[in-house]
Amino acid sequence: MRAEVTANTCFGTAANVCAHVDPFFAGLTGRTDEVKQHCRTELQSRADDLDAGRATTTMPQDVREAA
Repeated sequence: MRAEVTANTCFGTAANVCAHVDPFFAGLTGRTDEVKQHCRTELQSRADDLDAGRATTTMPQDVREAA
């Protein structure tokens, strides 16, 4: 029976990937507040960048009445 391999050859077998990745995900459960804060900070930074980009590319509207 052949071992299941991953598409990325540096990882080797799927079992090897699980051996390294599973502890990482298991550790997240003990750090939920930290993870939530990081995700919110990252998302807020991206939103701020998006707002800044819109401010520089949005054309001001002419609100004067047409004569």
